[in-house]
Formats: sequence, structure tokens, C-alpha cells
Amino acid sequence: MPYFENGGRLIYFAHVPKAAGTSVERYLEARFGPLALRDGGWAEAWSRGGAPGASLRNSPQHVTADDASRLMPRAPDWCFAVVRDPVARVVSEFRMHRRSRRRRSGLTRAGFSPWLSLVLAAARRDPTVFDNHMRPQTDLVPAEAEVFRLEDGLAPLIDRIDAVTGTTAPGLEIGHHLAARDDPQPEPCKGDLRRIAAAFAQDYERFGYPEPAPGEGNTCALATLAASAAPALAPSVVRRYRQGLL
Repeated sequence: MPYFENGGRLIYFAHVPKAAGTSVERYLEARFGPLALRDGGWAEAWSRGGAPGASLRNSPQHVTADDASRLMPRAPDWCFAVVRDPVARVVSEFRMHRRSRRRRSGLTRAGFSPWLSLVLAAARRDPTVFDNHMRPQTDLVPAEAEVFRLEDGLAPLIDRIDAVTGTTAPGLEIGHHLAARDDPQPEPCKGDLRRIAAAFAQDYERFGYPEPAPGEGNTCALATLAASAAPALAPSVVRRYRQGLL
């Protein structure tokens, strides 16, 4: 979870994966300089057989709120986070997996429903799998954080940063980094939506997102079959991830 100092204040950005985190980080770097607790090369190091830093099983920018409190030099003067509707966040994660050279030939080949069941089962076994991307957002966002919802746009966040720091950057905007522009969008079925609602129930409650309506989505027999098989396959998924193969 990156932080920086400005005018003697320590400002902490609780980076939620797949919720514009990289875009916000690059904006903060352009405006305030290098960020602490951020390692842009972590994923590449992981893919080569292990990431640096034996004390963490995930990148420093994706640490939990508990880990962040341990790693920062002192309590932040202001903490903020950007969150996202859980369904949209999970769909974005699938599209990222599908684009990844290491993952697309494996977990996503059978489609969204089997992938969802596998990664949720893997995350139940090891919450840090996939660099905390499948972790509930509430694990990553401190209780005291000021929360901005991605669906509301990022202009309110910029206004708030201006107010907190007493500075402005009129020519600087938050871009759209890591966006999946031409990648087809999967349509979660009823079973998928139920599983997402159950896995991220705390996010729906804390951040005020409406849960998928009962009956929403198409019927998909494959989702039920995949969910029943996923627990037995989860240890292999976690093991392969830890070996840098996923």
C-alpha cells in the first residue's frame, strides 16, 4: 500500500487490485514523486521464480490493512482508497488473467465459470494467492480510510487530494492504465453471481454496493460442476502460483 509525505503529513493510499490502483499510483507519483511501499517489478520477479521480501507473500502495494500498519513508520495523517463493485472487479480480474501469457493457456481456457470457481477456492485456501487480487476489498482498506467508489469517477478524489495537501495540479489527470480495451467481456451466470456475492459479502455491506438480484444472470450448468470440482483442484492452483507458473 503506497504512501508518501507532503508538508509533514503521511498520506497512505490503500491500493485495491483492479480498482484503478495503478492509475492512481501513477498520478500520485507524477504529482508528489516516488511512493514508498511500492515495487513495480514485483510481478516480474515473481514470474521468474520468487518475489523479493521473505516477510510478505504479496507485493508491497497490495498488502492488507493489518500488514500496512506494521510496515509504515507511523500512523498516516490521511488514508484513502478506491473501491469497485465486486462483480465488475472480478470480471476485470478474469480479463487480466486471460491476457496474461502465463495464465491464459491454463485457468481461463474453459471460460469464466470454471475460472471463477478455481480462483475463489484457491483464495479460500491461501488468501494471498494472485497477489491478493481475489481478496475482499475490506481486508485491504483500513477502517479509518476515506473511501471513493470507482463508479462515481475519480474527480472527487482529485478534489480531496487538493484539499488535504493544499496544492493543485490543473494539468494532471488520472489516466486509465492496464485497461482491457478490446478484450471480450464475460457475462457471469446465476451461479457465478451467487458465488461472487458470497465471497465478497463484506464488501457489499461495507461499501454499499447492491448485491446481484436473485435470478439475475443466465442458468449455467457448468458453473455448478466447476464449483464442485474446484476444492480438489485448489491446492494445485496455489502450488503452481507459488512456483511462479500462474
